Amino acid sequence: MKTIQHTLSLKCSYPLERLLSSLPPDPTHTSGPIGNPLFFDIETTGFSGDRSMLYLIGCLVPGQENDAWDMVQWFADTPDSEPELLTAFFTHLKALGRQKGCPILLHFNGDLFDIPFLLKRCRHHGLPFDFSQVLSVDIYRRIRPYKALLGLESLKQKAIEQFLQLDRADQYSGGELIQVYHRYLQTKDPALYDLLLLHNEEDLKGMPLICQVLSYPDMLNGDLSLDSQRLIPQDAVPVAHTASTAPAQDGHIAAPDCGETSAPDRHAAAVTGCGVAPAPGCSTDMAFDTPAAPLLELVFRSPVTVPVPFQSPGRLPGSQIRGEEDRILCCIPLYEGDLRYFYPDYKDYYYLPFEDMAVHKSVGAYVAREARVKATAKTCYTRTSGLFLPQPSLIWQPAFHKAYKDKTSYVPYTEALFKDQEAAGRYLHQLLPC
Repeated sequence: MKTIQHTLSLKCSYPLERLLSSLPPDPTHTSGPIGNPLFFDIETTGFSGDRSMLYLIGCLVPGQENDAWDMVQWFADTPDSEPELLTAFFTHLKALGRQKGCPILLHFNGDLFDIPFLLKRCRHHGLPFDFSQVLSVDIYRRIRPYKALLGLESLKQKAIEQFLQLDRADQYSGGELIQVYHRYLQTKDPALYDLLLLHNEEDLKGMPLICQVLSYPDMLNGDLSLDSQRLIPQDAVPVAHTASTAPAQDGHIAAPDCGETSAPDRHAAAVTGCGVAPAPGCSTDMAFDTPAAPLLELVFRSPVTVPVPFQSPGRLPGSQIRGEEDRILCCIPLYEGDLRYFYPDYKDYYYLPFEDMAVHKSVGAYVAREARVKATAKTCYTRTSGLFLPQPSLIWQPAFHKAYKDKTSYVPYTEALFKDQEAAGRYLHQLLPC
């Protein structure tokens, strides 16, 4: 076994202390002080801990100086070195626990791969090690629900590094390096040795940096307050066909001036009239119910700032969501026209076909028999005209629908709807595609 140690300079812009407040109680953790975060990553000869072996473990812990990190790697330079790697790693964990308290183990997909793999290899060698004396945070599991919202093509560590605009020198995958390790065992080529260590080092160096991605669940699950709301006519000159926005004087997220838009383009451009550019795969050729129906722009603010803007279609047809810095902007097409309110107790009503409405039997008794029929669940309604806000799930009542089984309900829109910050927050979370 070879042991490699050196100090790196890395600036982790995510406040790792925020992880402490978000950790759930762990019944397996004995009471005591919480220590420093420890990032770790392993390299193996396959995916199965029953049939493959471990050949490299790397750890990264904060150093004594600002932005300094101490890295240690244990490398199996012979096939029978695996028990030494496991013993060195768990001994290192135990020593850190004695010095600074229970370590917080941070990893990427470690809950599904690294940790089960290590435990299987320990059992294989009859080693009495486990993770009962550490707290665990899987970055992968925390960001997985937000893949669609952030427009991530995959949830691999390299994909998140690209999203956050981080660079890495290593261009190989762990799978590609399996054969490199086997060739190293045969040749002891220093170039192959350096390649194997570099991949593990780049993964380790990337982990404190990609912790920035945890800002997105922090923002969306934290304290959000509605900062402003406004209606934007669809025939208004759009403010954006842009991927970046800047704060305007009125406090809204606005885009740089893109000039006038020709009349034939205004219907499509109106979708982006909230300063939200069309997301990939989302057409702006929307067929709104009424051409004059305006768009509703909602701007929420958060105490958390995100490092890279994100943009996604919302759950409602035609809706768009964009996040930038400490703001989330939602753009929702409203509905203007007639909608139906369905009475729940339809057996107590008559349906009047000529008026296309239902009336209570106490009133319908005075209507000619040939002008009334017993109401059904689908015909027991009254019609109302106005400007309506769609809601994916019921928040405000009374709720109106286009048809009896329409899952989307509507509520007459007024600014007063969003004066209740709790209701505003629930509405935002209903819009999110996660």
